[in-house]
Amino acid sequence: MKRKLLFNIVLCTILCGISTRGLSQYFHFTQFDKSPLTLNPALTGSFYGDLRAYTLYRSQWAGVLDKPFSTYSIGIQKPIYLETDKLAFGFFALHDDAGENAYKTTHFSLSASYAKVVGLTEFSLGLQGAYTFRTIDGAKYAFPEDFNRSIGSFDPTYSDLENADIDGANASNIDINVGMAWKGNFDSFRPSVGLSGFHLVSTGFSFLANNQEGDYKIPTRIVAHLSLKKYINSIYVDPIFMLSAQSGVNTNIFGVNLGYEPKPNNANIEEIYGGLLLRNGIEGNQDAFIVRAGVVFGDFAFGAAYDFNVSPLQEGVASNGSFEVSLSYTSPSTRLIKSKIESERL
Repeated sequence: MKRKLLFNIVLCTILCGISTRGLSQYFHFTQFDKSPLTLNPALTGSFYGDLRAYTLYRSQWAGVLDKPFSTYSIGIQKPIYLETDKLAFGFFALHDDAGENAYKTTHFSLSASYAKVVGLTEFSLGLQGAYTFRTIDGAKYAFPEDFNRSIGSFDPTYSDLENADIDGANASNIDINVGMAWKGNFDSFRPSVGLSGFHLVSTGFSFLANNQEGDYKIPTRIVAHLSLKKYINSIYVDPIFMLSAQSGVNTNIFGVNLGYEPKPNNANIEEIYGGLLLRNGIEGNQDAFIVRAGVVFGDFAFGAAYDFNVSPLQEGVASNGSFEVSLSYTSPSTRLIKSKIESERL
């Protein structure tokens, strides 16, 4: 009970410092490499196959809150092969529910990318349009203006702000995102790197009915990611890194995955992997220690990750963090590969 009370006090302190014009916190996944359409639009269709569909589910603070933060998402990608190059399209949908805080986000995006093959490398550019819809129940929040000095506590009905009622309010905005990526296939070495920008063009939004300060515009967020996958026979080591920077606030995830790709077997298991990662938060402080694992069997891939909280919030939440699962299906490629056969004229 004490831990839950402390957590709620910290959480409310954070939320009270956020303007009622808008909340710019973005959704994120620990398995960022399993959600390409939220990592980099240039990764749309970056796989071999006719179609890929995937889903991720994330639950946060389940051991502390009666109703944890929950995120549900689905994505679909379709590549179109043009000789050696590739054009691809993608659709992504997400719903995020901030638990007991009555702040919900629904997000849709459409992506397109073009990949150019040069030798053993592939370079791609991507463009994405996104629509985000938010709802908030203001009755469940307390803002500085709601502090009633006569009783020494917050009272949502006390605020004297005119037309500032956000009970049941909603707001939406449109974003344009771009990205570029490069990957190589050098025998036993498979590196990849990418850079993307989100909210490069963004319409403003506000929860206030009569907003005198103008709509809130989400600051541009820059994302960089890197993978250095190295095979040693049927085993691979894959150091990975992801950095997200927005308005001077940097968050990064780095660590290493270790995988094994067995020979053909009756269980149809093609790959087994596990990894240890660390996520750093604001001002570089350690935020979470991450354990992940996954398996690829046939056309399906399953992954799971757990974040053990190691931030200053640990005093209130112990090691309770986030649990995340991912599932994807990739349909086999029906692409016909053209080849020249030399023959002598009879």
